[in-house]
Amino acid sequence: MAPAADLTLFCINYGARKGDFNVMEERLSHLETFFNHTDETLIGSVQDMPPRGPTEAVVEPVSVPNVAYEPHTFQQSPFISRSEQEDIRPDGSWSSNIYRRNSPMPSVAVDDGRAVDNQQYIPRESSAQVSDDPPVPSTPTLSSFSSTLEDDGISMRPPEEEMTFEYHGLGSFISICSKPGIEWVCRRTGSTDFEKTARKLASDVCYRLKLEDLTTTAKEPEPGEADAWAYTCAYFEESVEGSIGLVYRPQFENLLRAHFQQEHTPTVDQDPAWYALRYIIYAAGWRVQSWKKSYADYHYARGPGWGYFTNALSVHSKLLYCRTSLMAIQALAAMSMYVECIGCPALDWMLCLNAMKLAESKGLHTRPATAWNLPDTALQLRSHVWWSLFVYERHIVYRSARPLAIDDDDITCQLPEKPIDGNATNLDYFVHVVKHAQISGRIARAITRLRKSKQSFHEVKRILTTLQSTLDQWYESLPTTVRIDTTTNEFPRDLHPMKTLYLLFSYYGSTISINSVMVNFWNTLPIHFEATHYDEARDFISQCTEVVAEAARNIVRNLRHVAITPSTPKCLVYVFPLTALIALFAHVLKFPDRPAVGADIQFMDMVAGHMNYVEFASADLHFPFARDVVNLARFTVMKAGQQTARRTTTGSWSKAMRGVGDGAGTEAVKSAGVGGAAGAAAVTDGLMMHMTSPEDLTRPSSLTADVNI
Repeated sequence: MAPAADLTLFCINYGARKGDFNVMEERLSHLETFFNHTDETLIGSVQDMPPRGPTEAVVEPVSVPNVAYEPHTFQQSPFISRSEQEDIRPDGSWSSNIYRRNSPMPSVAVDDGRAVDNQQYIPRESSAQVSDDPPVPSTPTLSSFSSTLEDDGISMRPPEEEMTFEYHGLGSFISICSKPGIEWVCRRTGSTDFEKTARKLASDVCYRLKLEDLTTTAKEPEPGEADAWAYTCAYFEESVEGSIGLVYRPQFENLLRAHFQQEHTPTVDQDPAWYALRYIIYAAGWRVQSWKKSYADYHYARGPGWGYFTNALSVHSKLLYCRTSLMAIQALAAMSMYVECIGCPALDWMLCLNAMKLAESKGLHTRPATAWNLPDTALQLRSHVWWSLFVYERHIVYRSARPLAIDDDDITCQLPEKPIDGNATNLDYFVHVVKHAQISGRIARAITRLRKSKQSFHEVKRILTTLQSTLDQWYESLPTTVRIDTTTNEFPRDLHPMKTLYLLFSYYGSTISINSVMVNFWNTLPIHFEATHYDEARDFISQCTEVVAEAARNIVRNLRHVAITPSTPKCLVYVFPLTALIALFAHVLKFPDRPAVGADIQFMDMVAGHMNYVEFASADLHFPFARDVVNLARFTVMKAGQQTARRTTTGSWSKAMRGVGDGAGTEAVKSAGVGGAAGAAAVTDGLMMHMTSPEDLTRPSSLTADVNI
């Protein structure tokens, strides 16, 4: 065989990168230390682990080369069950080996609450704060990012080497797919089946965040004048994005009319902003029109609509890096909202950020100067464009738990005071959806700061209660023109139904975000507890648990109003439904023996049915996660019922054996349910006693006292 050097035309030989040897040596050293540290966990038993109790104990630091690590202390929390405490290693990590198998799925990063070692840069004792927001922690040092605890266990290589890597924070709607989330579910169910299901969900969600390829052999030709006007009318009159005031219809129609009347139209190089805006409106309008005519499937690449979008996307770089006007911002914003619909890849995050940063470079986030003498129409258009981007960016942050793009304190742009399209109802909706976006950003900022600082329980409770109160006041302030009538269940006549549902689902989704940090084991906060806090904390956690469950039920109750079309936003189709499904799933796993658990499983079945219909209607989207978690929840409830019946029967037989020789023994045997209806009553009584036991009151908390998870 010829040497590879003779086949240079066909073989590619990459030279060694600088520093590869040192990097490999360091990574092998980390791996060797990891195996040495976990050997006892993999082979030994729980009894071999050092004893733990309510008294503080200093934990010896793990010996890791080139890694700065400081000893820290932890206390046994009254809010973690015994089985969960036994899974905690002395260094605060978990002993479960669920993630020690390689996954064939693309690498996905879901933020792990254990990734931040707060003890390295946060003071141990935090004083009470006056403001609603917790204090901003100091910037961590470089050594704090070198800890092996930064790895969430999902990515098999560093994220900069993974092309499929997509970050999702702890507050995202797929946060249960993080390592602590999967471990918690597997412990509660006694099965590892959820690992594959969770990874498949995270993989499917993140797979749609990028395109495989963007090369096109030819541009989609421009439609004829009649079709162009039909698409324009469909965009402004029937689509959701066309009714938010992002584009001023009279201005666009005047430009379109002039475009078809002139003999020599400007080329794409001469006016890229007009080219992009024109084609993205063609794309959105075609999607509405084609669905009305043919009810075709949802695949984005079928038909000229996606070609129109790629035409607009082809000038993306020119919109950002060449001299452009407000129209370039409108085009980028319209493109980001176009791919928000379920029939398209989810490119909205990058497009929205590009549009927002371009808007900031044009000063749209500030109040226009009086010296500019802008007409009223221009003022209202600037306001609508900026706040449309703001609302969209805040929603993406809500569902992905990524950092905010801009601080609210840097925004001085006024809210619109007049409807840009003459519809006062649309203005009411717009103003209130902006206010919710501001509250959503405040929630994200407060929870992020709470994660990075250990506050007292009373301070955390005060902040969360204030956020929930602000959200409730916003919802109560909604006028009847933008909300569903609670008595008749009727929608407002002058508002698009999807807008009404978005306001409703946003309220319940934000409610879940606020309260879930006190409920979900994989999403909890580092809180400093004192002995006097425990009873009050249990009551507050129980309250948060019920609030989260009821908000999830309310989302499910209104799923029947969601019309599934290629233009339906993905937030209504699967983001909010999956948020509700996961909340109910966790609720069922915590309380599998409550009498109302059957109703919650029925709610979960409704979400699964909704997802099944999406699969049927689209013929392209698949959501097996919903069916899998419903089956897993039903299995857990059935197993809990069997265990309760077994405990009740065993207790009754023990009682009978102790009473042999007197009449009490015979009666006890009868009450054990041997061949009689009394057995059912005994089982029911035992179920009720088990359900209201003190252990159940601590089970939903899953909080950490001094253990960072």
